[in-house]
Amino acid sequence: NGKVHTTDVTNASRTLIYNIHDLCWDEELLNETDNIEEIYKTLDLANPYMFAQISPGNIYWFYKGGRINKVQYLAGSLLKLNPILTVVDGGISQEDVEKVRGSNKSMKKIIENFKPIFEDVESKQMEYTIMIMDSSIKEYTTDMEELVHQEFNVPKDEISKQAVSPEQIG
Repeated sequence: NGKVHTTDVTNASRTLIYNIHDLCWDEELLNETDNIEEIYKTLDLANPYMFAQISPGNIYWFYKGGRINKVQYLAGSLLKLNPILTVVDGGISQEDVEKVRGSNKSMKKIIENFKPIFEDVESKQMEYTIMIMDSSIKEYTTDMEELVHQEFNVPKDEISKQAVSPEQIG
């Protein structure tokens, strides 16, 4: 009907017909589904529980992309500022940008921000998927996985990890 419905990997996987390992819809399961509107309803119900935050690590790409000037870049680099960006409705929220000094603090801040959503989902006994997406520094992925495991008592083998290249992010 000319509508566009966007979703992300975790939300799409709640339909049980999205393969999070291959990052594509499962053709076999799609062929068994008669009503795509039911899939969209499932995605819409899950949407309030979606949480995505990004910590790019350093501010070099903000400088390179023209979002900050050279003085801001130099000062931020000296202070080891790591921005935390919140994804809302498929885009970066300009109102929810946080600045944290150091990568360990940024990971802890993301966990702190995620905690109320996790507790709400757990209290309602809803199914969930925790996914850690990384681009290049594997130790950050390992550290984040350990933090999620410690804070939320989620077994490490139930935490999905996905490598993402800068080209995929945009």
